[in-house]
Amino acid sequence: MADSATRETGTLWQRRARGFCQNLLPQSRVQKCWCSTASDQCSDPKSPQEALVSSYPYSHGAYDLQGFRVFSGCEVTVAERADFIVLGEIRDIWDLDHAFPRPLFEGYSVPAPDFLKTARGKNVILIAAHPYCEGKELAKLPLAEVLAHVDTVEVNGRDHGSERRVASLAAEAGLPLTGGSDAHYYLEVGTRSTILPSNALTFERVRSALKANRTRVHCKPYARSVGEPCKQIKRALKVRMEYAASTTAAA
Repeated sequence: MADSATRETGTLWQRRARGFCQNLLPQSRVQKCWCSTASDQCSDPKSPQEALVSSYPYSHGAYDLQGFRVFSGCEVTVAERADFIVLGEIRDIWDLDHAFPRPLFEGYSVPAPDFLKTARGKNVILIAAHPYCEGKELAKLPLAEVLAHVDTVEVNGRDHGSERRVASLAAEAGLPLTGGSDAHYYLEVGTRSTILPSNALTFERVRSALKANRTRVHCKPYARSVGEPCKQIKRALKVRMEYAASTTAAA
């Protein structure tokens, strides 16, 4: 992005990581937000702060790492094997996590209708993640009901070829688009991002931009060349982990 643009806009990076990010430093004049999941940390509402960096201030739904804004959030996989991203204050995420018979962080698999209805009653931003991801398609759910509950639809960092379908889906529902890199490796971070009409990023301003449908999705030109090898690495590691688990079980 050119300097003239960076003075007027903020960039929201979404990354699904297990745990909270640490040791992040400012990287440009644009304030960036990093969406991290609290799924492994929410057994104690104080542990996300401790897992991030206890010395950094937290306000308006984000940590301030010397200008680098790190938003608190999580990714939830519902019983039907579709994903939703939740952004919000840590206390609100904690409340959502514990609004079901068992906390979600313990592996409780909540049906999508129950999750959507409950999440919509909380002070959170709800994102429909990668709607055409193989195996986790939103189409397996009642789409009208899903789109009536979410705030935005994500164009994922691994969406190469389905971007127009995602844009059409959001447009038909009257929803804004957001970009998420869905990075599993550091090279993928920021390959997709959301451009917002504000350089002072807070939870409230992100939500206001979404309600006004004033977001744009940005894609790095090298996104596909980085994403494909990282996808293969992920698959190889998954096979290795499954083999290790089966070997341990057989021992």
